[in-house]
Amino acid sequence: MTADAAASTRTQVAHLLRRAGFGGRAEEIDAAEKAGYEATVADLLAGASGTADPGVAATPPPAFADVPAPGHDPAARKQANRQRAGQYLQLGGWWLDRMVRVEAPLVEKRTWFWHGHWATSVVKVRSAALMLQQNQNLRSLGGGDFGALAQAMVHDPALAVWLDEIGSTKQAPNENLARELMELFTLGVGHYTEQDVRAAARALTGWRLDRANGQLVFVPAAHDDTPKTVLGTTADYDSVGLVDLLVAQPASHDWVVTRMWNRYAAPGPVPADVMGRLQAAYGPGRDLTALLRALLLDPVFRGPSRPTPTRAPTTARPRRSSSRARRSGAASTAPSRA
Repeated sequence: MTADAAASTRTQVAHLLRRAGFGGRAEEIDAAEKAGYEATVADLLAGASGTADPGVAATPPPAFADVPAPGHDPAARKQANRQRAGQYLQLGGWWLDRMVRVEAPLVEKRTWFWHGHWATSVVKVRSAALMLQQNQNLRSLGGGDFGALAQAMVHDPALAVWLDEIGSTKQAPNENLARELMELFTLGVGHYTEQDVRAAARALTGWRLDRANGQLVFVPAAHDDTPKTVLGTTADYDSVGLVDLLVAQPASHDWVVTRMWNRYAAPGPVPADVMGRLQAAYGPGRDLTALLRALLLDPVFRGPSRPTPTRAPTTARPRRSSSRARRSGAASTAPSRA
């Protein structure tokens, strides 16, 4: 191998480890350079398939005690708020610790991507347990069929609280989830109408949150079971049928490919030749691992003119913290999980 080829391989694998994970220590880059680019991609994806990871074993998810309802007592409300705030910090610290310790960082980087895609905040959800449940769903489903992930998220308690799905009834359908589901999660701007939003909101009615077990409960009497016209098709859509309709749209395939390219590669439109290759990988099965594999192996992603992403500082901060800690070999400064 020539000196130029060796330098190119090292540059490529260092780039890969930054984008598919949180960067690599010098010895990790050495090993990846020796193995080669394609083998390193295969190793990263194989690690994401569920092989036992000592870092996962070392960072078990926290268990959160229920926060008692404080009633109208100001002192009890303050105590409940302090307990919740402590749980929020514990949850964030646990995830940062997991990012640092895992040996297969692609899973956590992918979970971080989906956390941004299905944007949800504990500020409104006010439950560390529900946010953890969502986090684990993103982790376990984020490399499979996008349709299965979308179904799980539309029926996710944290997202239901965040976008007001709970309490939406046939008498008063709430449009927040319907709009975000099409605009941000599945289709993108310009691929639906306001009439589609109103009809989709009716399809999403009837859900309540059982706070005792942290699960959504369907209440048929609150659901609008009349025919609805969405994207030019008429049926008695419920939440499941609506998601199936949306993820089958060509615009949804474009949107998922674009979102993944924008996070792992670069902002802006996906080059036409790249879009064709990634669409073929994603396929009718909406295979997210096949899509990510094709992206990481794509000649534009790995080539000499590879794109450079831009991110808002608030989005990048946890990623940068975990990257610094991984490169230094140090444990994170996460709060105790005790």
